[in-house]
Amino acid sequence: MRYLHVELPSLHLVWKRPGKKDWVCSVIRTNYPKPSALLVSAIMREAGFEVKVVDMKIHNQDTITPYREFTYEDGLMIASRKGMIFEEVNEEIRWAEVIGLTINPTSWANIALDFVKHAKSINPKIKVWVGGTDPTFRPNFYLKQGVDAVIRGEGEDLADKLLTNSSACGVTTNNMDNGIARGCDLDRSPLQALDLFKEDIPLWNTPIEGWNLLDHNIQPPIGFLFATRGCNQRCAYCTTPAKYGALRFKSLAKIKAELEHFKAYGLRQLIFGMILFRL
Repeated sequence: MRYLHVELPSLHLVWKRPGKKDWVCSVIRTNYPKPSALLVSAIMREAGFEVKVVDMKIHNQDTITPYREFTYEDGLMIASRKGMIFEEVNEEIRWAEVIGLTINPTSWANIALDFVKHAKSINPKIKVWVGGTDPTFRPNFYLKQGVDAVIRGEGEDLADKLLTNSSACGVTTNNMDNGIARGCDLDRSPLQALDLFKEDIPLWNTPIEGWNLLDHNIQPPIGFLFATRGCNQRCAYCTTPAKYGALRFKSLAKIKAELEHFKAYGLRQLIFGMILFRL
């Protein structure tokens, strides 16, 4: 099957008030390596899919496409998409049989659902699978608005289950909710699909949080390596333990393989945990 993984455009939120300067009040995150897209693409390819990827955030960043507005206090809030417009992905949508989206902040939800609607208007037979933090905890919100399946929690072992429509922990559709998948063996995760991102790699010059760490000693591109997943704490404000379960570590052998993989693609600056270091 043909699988298209899409990194959606950024949210660009502007507060307009009479007599005051417009205020961009969203956090714009664009030029960072997309760990979820890199991993999910590798997982799907390992499961036998033919895979393509599109990072709509990192390209055409001067393009601002308004899609909603609402009143806020004494002004008007304008919500826009920053990056590629939906129509630029029409060729890939027609090619695909399945589209995958990762949606983490709830603020991305409307952009995601607008894209789902657009994709199904271009290719009515296409299936849309979504994962990430927001769908994990709000699966019905997405299923009611055109999404075909929600991957709740960790998706390493679920690609074949989605293909066969079989019941499995972590797969939620309109007909079944099997809870959240947690606790996978991190050493079984495939290496990031860096080969699918060759054109984007030179643009990776910021960490995922969005601030710029680069000075004269640190040259892009940079990569991002997760060596752990989960947490043993239960902080009230954090979804990590509920989404991923207990804290787990990759083995040193797995980490070494991933470091060699990054180096082979010219990535010598890595965010590891939250520390930037050089290979």
